[in-house]
Amino acid sequence: MKQFSIEAVSVAVFMGAAFTTTTVYAGTDWQNSCRDAGYDDGQNEPFSQGLYDHSGEKEGGDDAYCNGFIDSCKSVEANARDVCESATD
Repeated sequence: MKQFSIEAVSVAVFMGAAFTTTTVYAGTDWQNSCRDAGYDDGQNEPFSQGLYDHSGEKEGGDDAYCNGFIDSCKSVEANARDVCESATD
């Protein structure tokens, strides 16, 4: 009986640790604004190295800008992902 209690506590502690170390990032206002800027550029402008660099001043902003640009660029008729990605080089 005592062994079961110790095992149950160990499992509960392990499960609690597993759930507390899992982090889900929904995005921040900074990342959202960087993505929006990238999306706007993908529709109307070339990839902006300056905005990309500025977005990278905070974690995840540069990726958000780039992803927004590519998603927007792909939405333009006849643009394939490789064309849009090559515009970011």
